[in-house]
Amino acid sequence: MIEESVPAKILIVEDEALIAHEIRNRLTKMGWEVVGTAFGEEAVELARETRPDLLLCDIQLRHGLSGIDLSARIQAMMDIPIVFLTAFSDEDTVAKAKKVTPFGYIIKPVENRDLQITIEMALYKFRVEKELKEKQQLLETALACIGNALIFLDQEGKIININQDARELLGRDLDAGAVWRQVLGERSSVVGNVKSALRDKNLTKLPPFLMQRAPGTTKLVDGIVGPMEEGAVLILRDLGDIEDPVKLGATEIYDRLG
Repeated sequence: MIEESVPAKILIVEDEALIAHEIRNRLTKMGWEVVGTAFGEEAVELARETRPDLLLCDIQLRHGLSGIDLSARIQAMMDIPIVFLTAFSDEDTVAKAKKVTPFGYIIKPVENRDLQITIEMALYKFRVEKELKEKQQLLETALACIGNALIFLDQEGKIININQDARELLGRDLDAGAVWRQVLGERSSVVGNVKSALRDKNLTKLPPFLMQRAPGTTKLVDGIVGPMEEGAVLILRDLGDIEDPVKLGATEIYDRLG
């Protein structure tokens, strides 16, 4: 079993007492903690009380709620992985079970090796996915708090993510896969700066330049291009709207001169 600081807690949902008892004994011998066996409303209440780490549920329950519906109710209360027990592996059964996004299936009669490997992989996959979600949420929160427009580029210069400040600066959203030139414009004086930064992976300062934004307004911005392991981040700072004709003319000259 994958090493855990404490044994994972498993709730068995099975309405055949002999099968539930047998599986409970097997899981206990494998080192997991079985918090109980139940079905129907009792299983829902037991899940609420014990907060299991994994739900092992028979799809074909003969009494009360189906295994799929019961799992959906429990999953709505808590974010836990579900492994289904089933005597059937037909497409219709699997399709119905997908609505709760199970982390695995075990075909009856249950073999010890299948039971152990499927549960280990379900717990591992769930833990990894949860960590990735937490990191993504942390990144999104950090990006939202930075206060500058951030545009993340891959190695080919295609946009893979932007923060809310970038959307507001651009006056529009950009689809993933768009190229950075759609942000700066082909004729911008800083095109060469960005190209060399992507090519050489150097931290490159972008002098003030004019950027066209939707719907038809112009912004004076500056920024930097920062290298990343696979790509770069384009950081832009808003220097203000260009409305004064004199200021606009002077800035255009500056922009052309680079």
